[in-house]
Amino acid sequence: MFGKIKAFFAYLIAVAAILFMVFSFVGMDKLEKIVLMTGLHPTAWYSGGQPATTVQRKGYELTVNHPVFKTVFGDAREGFVQFRLKGQPTLPAEIKENINIDGYVFGIIVDTIKLTAKLTATDRYAGNVQWVYLFDDKSVAVRVKLKNRH
Repeated sequence: MFGKIKAFFAYLIAVAAILFMVFSFVGMDKLEKIVLMTGLHPTAWYSGGQPATTVQRKGYELTVNHPVFKTVFGDAREGFVQFRLKGQPTLPAEIKENINIDGYVFGIIVDTIKLTAKLTATDRYAGNVQWVYLFDDKSVAVRVKLKNRH
């Protein structure tokens, strides 16, 4: 009898964990708003870091965040830089940008239809594209892996 109750709760916890994981990936921007309403602030590893600069381009706005390396116990050897492209009113099908933030320099081509990106000219500290994400407001976020210089 006790084994059946224990198994039931184990399955219940597993289903709840799977539902939470699916919701956190599918509704990432909604989850962030819910967390912010509580007064808590998500870590830079989740939010993408603090915005460093915003530039108006023809047909879109580019917001580049500061690179993220900070952890609870110091700096990580690898981090990332995240930037967001917001259309006015919609994004061009392909965007080419040269990013230069805090000494990290790379060129990138973003396909906003297929949600892919590839790096062009990079310095030795830029890695590869980690992911490309489409938000509900039709803006696109891109993360690029970086190696820590320190």
